[in-house]
Amino acid sequence: MLEQLLIEHGAPTLASLKVGNLIQTAVPDETAFEEERILLAKKLAAKGVSITVLQKKDGHALIYLYRPQALKKLLSCPLIQSFLMKEGYACTSLGTAVGTLRVRLNQSAGFPHEIGIFLGYPLEDVTSFIDQGGQNCVLCGCWKVYHNACQAQKTFDKFDHCRRVYTRLYRNGWSVERLTVAA
Repeated sequence: MLEQLLIEHGAPTLASLKVGNLIQTAVPDETAFEEERILLAKKLAAKGVSITVLQKKDGHALIYLYRPQALKKLLSCPLIQSFLMKEGYACTSLGTAVGTLRVRLNQSAGFPHEIGIFLGYPLEDVTSFIDQGGQNCVLCGCWKVYHNACQAQKTFDKFDHCRRVYTRLYRNGWSVERLTVAA
């Protein structure tokens, strides 16, 4: 079940087109879920992909599927570091940043909007979303776009195409491991 969700909602990350994806899933059996997650995490780690649970609540889990090296590179950008520090992150390491995101998700009633950085959304769109309260975007797709709508639409189209191809290949018997591009 989790493998299919990773394909349907995480294909752009598996294809190395995106830093990360969030995947929400019901967890009717905690033990079976954790066993499957650990097995998939081991398989995908060899390809440079990590799976971590950011939040468990009310029988659901919020999974973060991401490429640690790509995220590390992104977090090394001085503008992104400055932004995250203003949001309360100590960007000393990848683990610290992901850990802070987990804490913020679990301690706030809402959704920490800086999560867009962890998903590879452009910094200017993340900050504009926060500044404008999610209003006045020029395009809405994988994220709300405030700048460079043409490029964002091309990116959305690429992600959608990737999802369709990966879903078709998965239904034809390809495993998530086979579909994951090595780092």
